[in-house]
Amino acid sequence: TLTFSQTFWSQAVRAEVYALNSLFTVALLLLAVACAERDGAGRVPALLLALGFSLTHHRMTLLLAPALALLAWSALRAFWRADRRRHIFLGLAALMLPLLLYLYIPLRGPQTPYMRLAVGGGAELVLYQNTPADVWAMVTGSVFGGSLSPGGALRERVSMALNLLRRQVGLA
Repeated sequence: TLTFSQTFWSQAVRAEVYALNSLFTVALLLLAVACAERDGAGRVPALLLALGFSLTHHRMTLLLAPALALLAWSALRAFWRADRRRHIFLGLAALMLPLLLYLYIPLRGPQTPYMRLAVGGGAELVLYQNTPADVWAMVTGSVFGGSLSPGGALRERVSMALNLLRRQVGLA
């Protein structure tokens, strides 16, 4: 269904985060379903590793994490129970290892040319400084916040969302 929606397709053919995020979402759902199958506890490290990579790519994965945990709950419980200490270490390592990719930001950030822009008159616009606050802003994506605002009545927002959905995938 998403393949034929106008917005999804327009974002999938650009060098943007959405196509890879969709790939991660599908992979996470497939791994969670595989974990939910009988004897799926052996797939838990793969699920946690994919979750770590997905979190490294886009923080919206946090919204998917509770559903994944619920879907794979029995496998997660079986995984944690068997050889508890080793499996806790393995699970945390699989989840956290991809997050080490964030260390690249303070290593490479200062050399990135578009983080400092000349604005005329000898002035310079600095978009990133190698401080813990700027690294955190980059990791959380707050520098890309844009103009999204939580304002507006709930009825208007629901109506807008339903209209967008209808325009994307039709009445079917």
